[in-house]
Amino acid sequence: MKTFSVTTRKNVAAVLLGPLFLVPAMLLTYLVLALLNNGSPTNSSNVIGISLFFSFWGLIIAYPAAIVLGVPSVLILKRIGKLNYFTVLVAAIVWSIPLSAIFGIDSGSMLFVVYCACIVASGCWMVYKHV
Repeated sequence: MKTFSVTTRKNVAAVLLGPLFLVPAMLLTYLVLALLNNGSPTNSSNVIGISLFFSFWGLIIAYPAAIVLGVPSVLILKRIGKLNYFTVLVAAIVWSIPLSAIFGIDSGSMLFVVYCACIVASGCWMVYKHV
């Protein structure tokens, strides 16, 4: 007997696993930045350490945001029949820009926040569609 509906199971899986996509994305981001700045990452432990640092703090923000903002957004989009990858990305961008402004994040860092929100939204969408 299945206790939870398919939608509930998909949402729980997406919230638990989707934000974890931030870890490899941050590793690749800082690896590319190191390659662009120095030509080659001279100290790979610095690149890994910095990417894990930002991943850790990103996950602390991503999990509550996925629960508080992401799940209601997905449920609303599903109810109105507009649930697809593009609308999930738009919802992530729409939520991340005003929240960044409210918390006083400058415009350069706001772009990074939007990038991270899109990574988390993409990860959640992939998990949601394949569970």
